[in-house]
Amino acid sequence: MNCKVCNTELNADYVCPYCGYDDSILTIDLDYSAKHKNVLLKKIEKISISADIFKYNESKNNLEKTGTKSLFKQDLDGLTCYKGIAKSDEWIAHFDGSADITVKYTFGGTKKSVTTSITPDAGEGLWYLGLHINEELRLEVGLCVVPVSGNGSPSSMQLATVDLDLIA
Repeated sequence: MNCKVCNTELNADYVCPYCGYDDSILTIDLDYSAKHKNVLLKKIEKISISADIFKYNESKNNLEKTGTKSLFKQDLDGLTCYKGIAKSDEWIAHFDGSADITVKYTFGGTKKSVTTSITPDAGEGLWYLGLHINEELRLEVGLCVVPVSGNGSPSSMQLATVDLDLIA
């Protein structure tokens, strides 16, 4: 049996190991699982992404890591990322191969972080990074394409799905 909130397989006590939803609670509230999801999303705050910054070294004819930089000017929250795709304020270089990114956030006041690797395959260039929390409460990280007109919602090519630690 899977969780009604995040679709993770429940343990023997009918408690979700990912989001903590207790399916053994008998309730007449039909929206209980939706309310639980909303409470969790409100607890996710200060989402930020850091990525390695590289500079081309002409003498060595290669890219060298020069540091790490936050790609968003302001921190995001769970509800914002759940309702749509949040686009980074900074461009990232899109290259062949993989790159590590670090997702930092707080959950219920506790600081958390996870590092994941992304492997773009859409060709070289400059792209935005897009973040979205999906229906299963996982953070999707992707390359973000913004409409040329600047109007409308960005779309994203998914590169990685990150499990968030939702147990306080």
